[in-house]
Amino acid sequence: MIRSWRSFLFVGALMVCLRSTVHAFTHPTTIEVIPVPRSIALPNGPGEGYQSALRIGDVLYLSPLRGTLLTTDVLVSGGSAAEAAQALANVQTIVQHAGCGLEDIIFIETHITNLTFLPQTQLALGTLFANAGAPRRYAGRVEVLPRLAGGALVEFAVQAKGCRWTTANGINRRERLVHEVISIPTSVAVVAANQPQLAVRINERLKLRSLRGLDLLTSVLVPGGIVAESAKVIANVQAILNQSGCGLSDVILYNVRVTNSSFLPIVLSAIRSAFTAERAAVKGVADYRTVSVLANGASVELVFEAANCDFDSSNRGHLPRSNDAEAELSILNNLLSSNIFRPPAPAVFSPQKSIRVNHILKLSQQRGSLSNGVLVSGGVAAEAAQMVANVRALLTEAGCQLNNVLSIVNRVTDLANQTVVDLAWTNAFVAEGARIRYVGQVQQSEVLYGGALVETVVKAADCDWNQT
Repeated sequence: MIRSWRSFLFVGALMVCLRSTVHAFTHPTTIEVIPVPRSIALPNGPGEGYQSALRIGDVLYLSPLRGTLLTTDVLVSGGSAAEAAQALANVQTIVQHAGCGLEDIIFIETHITNLTFLPQTQLALGTLFANAGAPRRYAGRVEVLPRLAGGALVEFAVQAKGCRWTTANGINRRERLVHEVISIPTSVAVVAANQPQLAVRINERLKLRSLRGLDLLTSVLVPGGIVAESAKVIANVQAILNQSGCGLSDVILYNVRVTNSSFLPIVLSAIRSAFTAERAAVKGVADYRTVSVLANGASVELVFEAANCDFDSSNRGHLPRSNDAEAELSILNNLLSSNIFRPPAPAVFSPQKSIRVNHILKLSQQRGSLSNGVLVSGGVAAEAAQMVANVRALLTEAGCQLNNVLSIVNRVTDLANQTVVDLAWTNAFVAEGARIRYVGQVQQSEVLYGGALVETVVKAADCDWNQT
């Protein structure tokens, strides 16, 4: 896109002003691919350029693991229950190989092809932790996807923190860590057996479980349709945030799932009303999706993440803030006229294009559209190329490069198009001379907003935050 020299000067001046107001984050960040030997698992197949396991600072990210035998990549027989048990055994194998334990897991994302598989996956999770004698200290969410790679029925994507990393001199050590399950009074909410925790604090961050428009005590869906559900789900989010010492102003990620794209403006209007009533600033990035089905027959689901809350406020009894827990939020907003995903009109809730929390940069989801929000023509190849260009533009604006990318989640309307999307990413990495040091996911979505064929959600780390 062509811009005038005045626009460049204006953007440059804003960037200098913004960065001058934020002190530099100086904690060292280790970016390390965790090598998995063939004796444990086969390497990723053709087209799967991402890594199986990646360490960013003190966080371990795993690409999704399915119910295959790791040494043969053959899917086990026996249906969803057998696949869930095998997939979680694979998770345990890779997590332990990386120097972690089940007690170090902080987030589990479950992908299933049919909602009826959910009880079996929850039972498998409960059995895994019970047999290992490990406490469940993780939040999580469930995605129902029409297809998974390799014909799988179940897969799990996992994050862990506080592992025993091995230093260069061979001494095992743990990163400084506050990993705390937020205690929610039973008068506020009840957590059923084998369910993820409602809220988990990891240093400066708070991860919430996926929430729907249910009564938090009875798990019964409120009547009244999408309007009532929208009001209830954001009220549930506020209740859990409040119990954790957080507010809406502390939210850095807004994951919104609806079963009909026409519901999204209604949900966003309810969120906007809550922010207005709380006089909260909109600091986070967004990820909006239309899905075929949600648990409990719900029409909307929210998965929020917060940072830099008042964890030490009186009467909450939480652990003290760790030395490196101060979140440094650099909101890169309105500085770049390249594409950001815009929800369907009316745009009642406007998230940020990108946000930095300490050494992690989160981008809102990106599609193959121009700065005016119109998709490029030419099919999935053209959309993928434009999408990657949009990501690179936002990364550059934030002081990052593709070499800093730690996670890429690609969504396509047809899994057959993933090879085209992979090629767009490969071309970009080769052109930039960047190493592939990220974990990845491929998800098939029946519908993407604006009629897109592909979209992506990207995270980066350890960028040149101090560039001018």
